[in-house]
Amino acid sequence: MLVTSASQLEAAHKAGRISVIPGFLNARSIGKDLNAIDELHKRGVRVFGLTHAGHNDWADSSRPSGGPLQEHGGLSPLGKQAIPKLNRLGIVVDVSQLTPAGLQQVLQLTRAPVIASHSGVRGLVENTRNLSDAELDAIKKNGGTVQVPAFNAYLRRIPPQAQQGIRAIRTRYGLPAEVAAGVSPNDGYPTLSEERQATFNKEITAAVGRASVKDLVDQIDHVAKRIGVDHVGIGTDFDHGSGIEGFENAGDALNVTRELLGRGYTDEQVAKIWGGNFLRVFRAVEAVAKQTS
Repeated sequence: MLVTSASQLEAAHKAGRISVIPGFLNARSIGKDLNAIDELHKRGVRVFGLTHAGHNDWADSSRPSGGPLQEHGGLSPLGKQAIPKLNRLGIVVDVSQLTPAGLQQVLQLTRAPVIASHSGVRGLVENTRNLSDAELDAIKKNGGTVQVPAFNAYLRRIPPQAQQGIRAIRTRYGLPAEVAAGVSPNDGYPTLSEERQATFNKEITAAVGRASVKDLVDQIDHVAKRIGVDHVGIGTDFDHGSGIEGFENAGDALNVTRELLGRGYTDEQVAKIWGGNFLRVFRAVEAVAKQTS
């Protein structure tokens, strides 16, 4: 069932129902129309991310996809207007995919906690989409949550011996052979057809080597130790190339729970990681909306 509030989500769970919270990623598709956010809210959107791959009229992306490293120095004036509107509507702001400057500006503008719905740890894997320790600290101060994705490129360092093979694959698919330091080897894949995206991501993953549940939980450990278990979660990103050894899809989720329990996390802490921390943020966002409406 579709849910648009934390209480609906909890009620659905108690009733044994599977819930979907509508989310929106990449404001490119709404042009420069700030009022489009109101329409998205009416349709049930409760999580909103400004960017994906490539900059848009609202914000710079941590994955410029061949363009300049930045256009706006973070958020554009339009993007800065969006944050208080999202707060008033009770929509969770998702800071994944933003540049460090954009993330910092969101945290300065928002009155509610944020999430990074699918971001890894830059201290473990150097990638522009991953978050530095300073960014983790800032999200903790905001009261937010960082959700680590089961996405190979953000969990596994690229072996030096894999570079030649990666360049050859990218060339064969018509993408620039080289990527900038800290940029994923699959950068630019959205420009490919849907069918070619799947085969390209599969070949790149094979060249890099596959991450595992252990790698995923290593990153969860890093976030938990750095900013606390109340600020970490799991953001699977199961839609375009995600999936790792032992966690290929949602059906493998128990393997992650086993790894967490094996490392000494309590049942209560595992529940927080698997959704409790997101629910806390969702409730806080709803409370801010009530105060500002």
